[in-house]
Amino acid sequence: MEKIVPNSEYIKYLNTLHNVGARNENAYAESNQNNPFFHKTIVKRPTGAFIIDKLTNEEPHIIILTGHAGDGKTSLLLQVLNDLGLLNEQELKPFDEIVLPNGKSCLYIKDFSELSEHERKSKMKDFLEYPVQDKYVILIANTGPLLNTFEEILGEDAQIKLLNLIDENSGSIEEICGSKIRTINAAGIDNTSFAKPFLENIIEDSLWVRCEQCLKVKNCPIKFNQIIVSQNFAKVSDFLTSHYIWQQEHGKRLTIRQITAHLSFAITGGLECKKVKNIDNGNYLFDFLFTNSIFGYSGFKVNKDALEIQAISDIMNNHYDQKRIVADESIFIKQDYSALPQKLQTLARELGIKNHYSTRWQAAVRRMYYLVNIETDDKVNTKLLKDGFSNSYPRYLELRRGASTNNDDKMLVLDALAMIFIGDTYQSKNSIPLTLKRGSGITQSVQMVHDVVYSRDIKVKTLYSNKCNFDGERRRSELRMEVCGKEITYPIALPLLNYFEDIRNGIVTTNIDPQLSHGIDSIKAQILACCAQSEDGRLELMVMKTNKWETITLYEENNKWKLD
Repeated sequence: MEKIVPNSEYIKYLNTLHNVGARNENAYAESNQNNPFFHKTIVKRPTGAFIIDKLTNEEPHIIILTGHAGDGKTSLLLQVLNDLGLLNEQELKPFDEIVLPNGKSCLYIKDFSELSEHERKSKMKDFLEYPVQDKYVILIANTGPLLNTFEEILGEDAQIKLLNLIDENSGSIEEICGSKIRTINAAGIDNTSFAKPFLENIIEDSLWVRCEQCLKVKNCPIKFNQIIVSQNFAKVSDFLTSHYIWQQEHGKRLTIRQITAHLSFAITGGLECKKVKNIDNGNYLFDFLFTNSIFGYSGFKVNKDALEIQAISDIMNNHYDQKRIVADESIFIKQDYSALPQKLQTLARELGIKNHYSTRWQAAVRRMYYLVNIETDDKVNTKLLKDGFSNSYPRYLELRRGASTNNDDKMLVLDALAMIFIGDTYQSKNSIPLTLKRGSGITQSVQMVHDVVYSRDIKVKTLYSNKCNFDGERRRSELRMEVCGKEITYPIALPLLNYFEDIRNGIVTTNIDPQLSHGIDSIKAQILACCAQSEDGRLELMVMKTNKWETITLYEENNKWKLD
């Protein structure tokens, strides 16, 4: 019998990071403390460096790290302790008092939520006094138990102050009932930048060296995935980051644990080394191919087990592979596969012949193209973003990274405002009448004019978000409006920008998302507040006549309205 030396321990580790088949024992940070693969693949997150800086350079205070389950709070504690040289091989205690490199004491509580109600009250009473004793505190807690205990100890007013500090998430210190407290809300941190370095870490060549000694290596789908992702890493990471940003901007933010599960499963397809078949068969590779697994497919079929992973359920619901994309004509009509890596060109061609170029084959090829196309033309890559997401999305990403606004951005906003206030793209590009029309999405033939705002008084600009992401210089920007010198505080987020693009193109719907509707109403109210209504007693109306707007003015005389 031939001896096989597989990379089984590492592949097993990757498979324990996702919940397919209930194998996610290493999805929780505390179980990873002594796992060498955890320390080789861990992403050093900027929030950890932020905490270390505050423990090193500021006076003793309480640092509360809160958020949802899976947001990586315990991983951050491990990172902080490890970087400070205080992480030993013993299992992390529920709480412990340690000595920092600067000689000061620091109490950490690994998971406040896991303590009994009595222990939570007792510990909170103790650590609230620590800063006065020249000691630091790092408290890891889910938000609910933290706020409940805080109220029981310090009262409702103190609880409200803590809740406001958590919501603000600025990373600044506030004194609450005599205690200096800094909060970091992990649920408010942008996790989209985590995916790229984590994926890069898990496909690092040094972790796959042992695969070369395995007799199955040439036919192994897992190793094939590592190679194809490594060779096309920029395209893979760009698409996935774009997808995660899209999800987050539409209210579907993923936790660190959910992103970790998504990417680790996509590499292995849930396959274990001992179950890899040593057969030279393209269909076998295709069944576990990264470009299929990441979307929740096993070959052409939906992998129902993979839908247990939230990120896979989400990405499948976006139906990327059902949309017409820039490469459809060249691949499906001309049968030109040159935009794909060489190994996938052969696979796509062979599968096309075997499956009679069916729609499910087309969907599978689109999945390949999204992730690993080798296009170098920026226009083609931008068109792919538009095809897969929305026409506004490439520009939104630029603005998010801090690009300056241009005239096209302003014209989009002006056209959208005209549609919102009038229900039509107003013929004058110099001004927009601010009407008090119903928000039904249907153009009304008669509308009362509150005021008129001139185009020159509307500015569209990018501003740094006031939300702290604890990542140093990588601050994200938001698209904002200024009307008559007053800033509109509600940002033009991605859903709103997409809505603006739609209504400018004549796509009007009365069934819009409540959150989007709230954003539109907030912007309308703030714009109306910027412009004072005329007090001369006259009433101005806009009337639609033969497909053209006309303005009429009425004035009151002897309790009757007359035409001016």
